[in-house]
Amino acid sequence: MPPAFGASRTAASDPISGTYSYDSRATGTTALTATHAGVFRGCGSASNASKPRSLAKSPRLSAKSADEAGALVKYDPMAASRNLLGQVGKGYAVTPGGRTVSAHAAQRIVLGGPGRPPTTLARVDDILNNPTGIKYDPVRDTVKVMQGRDFVVVSGTGRQHIVTVMVR
Repeated sequence: MPPAFGASRTAASDPISGTYSYDSRATGTTALTATHAGVFRGCGSASNASKPRSLAKSPRLSAKSADEAGALVKYDPMAASRNLLGQVGKGYAVTPGGRTVSAHAAQRIVLGGPGRPPTTLARVDDILNNPTGIKYDPVRDTVKVMQGRDFVVVSGTGRQHIVTVMVR
């Protein structure tokens, strides 16, 4: 039986994920039809679409014991940098010029950015070797090396560690 008009939450919950379904009439939002929910969940079945799922509480994605938690892999920015750029070894990925690349910069190099194409490590080295402008940011202790509208940001102290890349 549907809840009375003005009810803020239904009593029905998904036993697997523990998520609640809310009555959209009380909040004034538009209800999501079963067909739309099925599309969002990646299935066309309207019967499965009525069962909301939460990734945070999914039994496949969360550890239930200390043994399972120990089996999870911790994030390593050095490994992420190497994996994105297809390099093996230890430490961060390295450009042909010997500069280390952060995980964020590796992602910008390989995937580009919104409205920007991917680039290469050789292009990053070219920007750093032949700049048309340089700016130092004392607050972040970084150096922005520019070549036209393209730029590479490196750490201000220590070895040249590439923080981010913007190539149009």
